[in-house]
Amino acid sequence: MITIIIPVRNQKEYLEKCLESIKKNTPPDKYEIFLIDNGSDKLTNEFIRNSGHRYIACPENLGFGRAINLAIKRCSGDIILMNSDVEVTPNWLQELIKYDNAIVGAVGKYPTGQIQHAGAFLNAYGNGQHYQQVPDGEIEYVSFFCAYIPRKIISDIGLLNELYYPAYYEDSSMCYQARQKGYKILVSSNCVVLHHEGMGKKEHHLDIEQLNLINRQKFFREWEELDYTQDKPIKIAFAGRTAGELSYPIILRTLALGLNNDPEIDCAVYPEETIHRQWHHTFEFKKLLQKKFDPNRICIRYSEAKYAYLAYKRDILYSTLETDRWPKEWVYQANMFKRCWTTSNFVKGIMEKSGIKVPIDVIPHGVDKKIWYPRPNTSKKFTFFSDSMYGNRKMVNDMLKAFCDEFKPTEPVRFLLNSPNIEDRLREIGIPNAAKYLEKFGNNRPEIVISPDWKLMSKMPELYQEAHVYIGVSSEGFGLGNLQAMFMKIPTIGANWGGITDYSNDKNSLQVKGKLVPAYQPWLYEHYVVSNWYKPDYYDLRAKMRYAYENYNEMKKLAEQAFADNANKYLWEKIIPAAKESIKKI
Repeated sequence: MITIIIPVRNQKEYLEKCLESIKKNTPPDKYEIFLIDNGSDKLTNEFIRNSGHRYIACPENLGFGRAINLAIKRCSGDIILMNSDVEVTPNWLQELIKYDNAIVGAVGKYPTGQIQHAGAFLNAYGNGQHYQQVPDGEIEYVSFFCAYIPRKIISDIGLLNELYYPAYYEDSSMCYQARQKGYKILVSSNCVVLHHEGMGKKEHHLDIEQLNLINRQKFFREWEELDYTQDKPIKIAFAGRTAGELSYPIILRTLALGLNNDPEIDCAVYPEETIHRQWHHTFEFKKLLQKKFDPNRICIRYSEAKYAYLAYKRDILYSTLETDRWPKEWVYQANMFKRCWTTSNFVKGIMEKSGIKVPIDVIPHGVDKKIWYPRPNTSKKFTFFSDSMYGNRKMVNDMLKAFCDEFKPTEPVRFLLNSPNIEDRLREIGIPNAAKYLEKFGNNRPEIVISPDWKLMSKMPELYQEAHVYIGVSSEGFGLGNLQAMFMKIPTIGANWGGITDYSNDKNSLQVKGKLVPAYQPWLYEHYVVSNWYKPDYYDLRAKMRYAYENYNEMKKLAEQAFADNANKYLWEKIIPAAKESIKKI
């Protein structure tokens, strides 16, 4: 029998909805309810006394942790902590309790349907931030508005820490304690509840900002000695951007975690950011950030070479650039390091021609075969797809213009563009939104769909599944999008210049002719001012798109060849050992 513990402070109408939803959506033999009346008004108190459930009537408000602990001491089984302003949904209980040896949180949604909580983490300032999408794997902590805690965990680590009276950080603290004992902290993606967040705060008359300040100090004093440093012979640290779903931080996180899993390597991460974006990492990665600073670690500075000087030690610079030469300042910075890493043999050649003298190792971007594998196409209409940030280098305008000029509105074809930054970039040049931007291509045009939202890497294959042909015709240091499409056996149209040529050729892809033009990116002007980059030939791009549309069976043969050429080559399990061998040379 599971005990659902619900602390209550007034708000009878929300409590009624909470209890009714539990009754409606939960097998009656699976649970009992234990209500803690935290000094409620007369109306709520009478409702609790007549509810038929177990209860404790406290003459005053004991706060969250103390009230919960009263109930925990009076029950013997597993427990679920629940706020009185929660409404559960069908199958919630079986989905919440299906994990062993873990504290498990629910996905909380606002009444509008927007996700309010899918797990949480503490940012660099110690403030709690909620994930807006369910992250992969273990997380830092779950909020106790609806959380399952097995009795064996309570027996092992004890009750909630009443140091955090009246509220805040007791959930973080208990999750940290459980993790120290070897338990996991998870979110059940299929346990979804409605959470009228903030109702209890109003009744408790809490100064939220002040409480956060006070209890944040308590929390960091409690855990200030926490250090996940491991006793291994090779100690390294990445210094760079860790946040978000751009390729830079994704590659850093993947390499750092992979190297840290090596029995000889203890890897730390020293991030550039002060505030971490939401949903950007699991707690497995957060532990790499929670290692004491050690200036003797081998430093891998992962950034544009212009900012290489931010490395605490000049051991390895991992960098790339998408142009035909590196600026002198970049070359100067790179030559200050013992070694350089870059993403492709193509870029390595440009680095050497530009004057970089230190050894250069190619550490390409990898593909996770657990995510990127052949899947059935889900689009009813022939779809060209491109996963491209909006900017001069990505040639989004060129692709869409070629598409609109080549195809008639009556042809059953569309262009799907995933561009998470497009709305921000368009506003910078005076265009209010993507819909207004598409007007430049005329009203009598074939279908164009723009997806402007950030997505977890693990969710991206769902977009790729809509593609009959992937298009990436920009100047790239590597070109991960084209390679990911190849791993899914999606035919590709790519550039005939740049890092992409390490794995793409005229035997496994359609290569678009192009020319080098002066590079210009307004917000990164200094990076490119002395260089040129690739621009696709407009007519050849149109021709390649038409060919792909009319000769899809031939395109699928190219995709099969691309898969055969690359599927066993660009895997993290092969790239990480290569990185380790380079590190051992320092």
